[in-house]
Amino acid sequence: NAMTEEECRSEFGRRLSRLMGFKRITQAELSIMTNIPQYLISKYINGKTTPSFYNVDKIAKALKCSVDELRYTN
Repeated sequence: NAMTEEECRSEFGRRLSRLMGFKRITQAELSIMTNIPQYLISKYINGKTTPSFYNVDKIAKALKCSVDELRYTN
């Protein structure tokens, strides 16, 4: 069963939050590492907006994880 866009945003946010916690990286630190404004990172974590592919890639590189670890895959 495919997830809705809203469910995908929420899942991305949960995964991002979990990885940041595991690596002990704050939103402010991730913002500096990726050059993505902190308010956008907060919106990603809270499932309010969907990151671009470019920003997902920057986040994955900063967290030293795969893009698949961040996104929902069926």
